[in-house]
Amino acid sequence: MQNLKWLAQYNDNTTLKQIDDDGTKNAYSDIDRSKLLAFMLFDESAVLDGLTKPRFAVYFDDNDGERLVWTRRAFQTVGQNHSVIFHIVGKKTTEQKQGFIMAIAPDGQTLVRDNFVDDGLFDEVIQ
Repeated sequence: MQNLKWLAQYNDNTTLKQIDDDGTKNAYSDIDRSKLLAFMLFDESAVLDGLTKPRFAVYFDDNDGERLVWTRRAFQTVGQNHSVIFHIVGKKTTEQKQGFIMAIAPDGQTLVRDNFVDDGLFDEVIQ
């Protein structure tokens, strides 16, 4: 689950992948938020009926002021020799503290907040 990749789907039927088929990497900042229809996270090992299915998707309405929130958080506890990666994803409206934010753990478990209360995991992302 730590190898989730993003894909931005636009309202003009085009997409932007985190990593293109030719290996080219696109930055999160390359996403054109003015025409964003959906932001999806894929686990490349999760294939159903020959197709990779999104692990999670956030959909956006046209021109309603919703803003995409996404980042990765790496945590390492004492005695571990590797980091545990959480994907933080959600959307926020132009009005303060409305929307939702979600953490996806490496084992697939999720934690959802709808009031943007900081509990350490979401620190700085919700600002």
